Amino acid sequence: MIGFFKNIFKPKEELVKFSEINKWLDNNNKELPKLKEKFREVEHLKNEISENLKVLGCVDLSHAKVEDRVRRIVQGNLPAYINALSLFLKKVNPPEGIDAVSLETFCQSFDKEFEDLNKRTFRNFQIIKELVGKELEDVAKSVKQLELLVKEIKNHTNKIKGIAEIKEKAGFIRNSFENKGRNLKIREGLKKKEEELIALIEKLNGDIERLKASKKAKDLEILSSEEKKVSGSLMELEGKMICLFSPLQKALKKYNNMCFIKKVNNYVERPVDALLNDRDFEILKFLKDIRSMIEEDKIDLKEDKKKKATESLDSLDENFLKEFVKEHALLKKKLDSIKEEIKANTVLKEIEELKKEINASNSKIEDIRREMNKIKDVDIEDELGKLEKRLDEVFSCKVKIENVMG
Repeated sequence: MIGFFKNIFKPKEELVKFSEINKWLDNNNKELPKLKEKFREVEHLKNEISENLKVLGCVDLSHAKVEDRVRRIVQGNLPAYINALSLFLKKVNPPEGIDAVSLETFCQSFDKEFEDLNKRTFRNFQIIKELVGKELEDVAKSVKQLELLVKEIKNHTNKIKGIAEIKEKAGFIRNSFENKGRNLKIREGLKKKEEELIALIEKLNGDIERLKASKKAKDLEILSSEEKKVSGSLMELEGKMICLFSPLQKALKKYNNMCFIKKVNNYVERPVDALLNDRDFEILKFLKDIRSMIEEDKIDLKEDKKKKATESLDSLDENFLKEFVKEHALLKKKLDSIKEEIKANTVLKEIEELKKEINASNSKIEDIRREMNKIKDVDIEDELGKLEKRLDEVFSCKVKIENVMG
């Protein structure tokens, strides 16, 4: 018996074919005729308010038993109030088509304009009602009816919006089902590209390892070692020359202060470069002068610095300087030759190009995987459940969708 009553009061479930869902929604959309009627009422109320405003504008306040000052204030606020309401009515325009977007736009526009109207006319209204009774009351009642009417339109609009959302959800399910086969082909194509790129990267890594073990790579290693060795010898040679000129710095500067000679100044700043550019070894003449001036105490140096300067002068003879220039030239030539061989050896460049190709392939793989993540099949059953739930919310009845897959 209890089960019998449960079956009687159990909500009836309506079956709707998925292919006919939009038709069912349109047939069960009872809001459109109601909204059309509501908008006719809006136009009627607008006309009513306009007529009431005309009556309000003709109110005769000359016989009101009040002070002239009060009468003038009311008479001054009355046109402002009427103009504000007239302007407001011009902005209350029902939409040409009744759909979710146009209805939403209308309701939002009305709310904004109505709020602005209240702000602009509140003070006017309070002043006018001191002398005006029924005519002002008729206007206020009509405006209030218009506000309440738009609230009713909002309620109907919510259902229209719900129906639009259901249609959109149904379209999404339809497209997802239709795209399932296409998505499978796209994923298979992307997967194939990914596998090809992975195979290419493996090949490129193999090519890099072969280049690293090649004769060119071994030759480059030997050349790099030789470059380091020769470069070290050159630096050591230049270091010795700098060490010999270092104790002479003070003497050279004092000599140059007495009679400035650019070449001497160059030896003060960069002795190695100065010597390499001093083809006639003019420095020997200046060093001879400096020795004489030190011995004659014309260049004043402390004893320890004088001793070190003299020792350097003893070493910096013509043979030593010529030998330095000769050895420096040989080492520089050898170093330049090694650098040219290194430059001609393309193994590093080849490896770098292969690495760039690997990086580019890895970037393509990342793009492919991102694209594959985007192309996911929608859970049709889950989306269908959401659709049926929304139908229940909007229409307050159980609707079962069937034949989704065909």
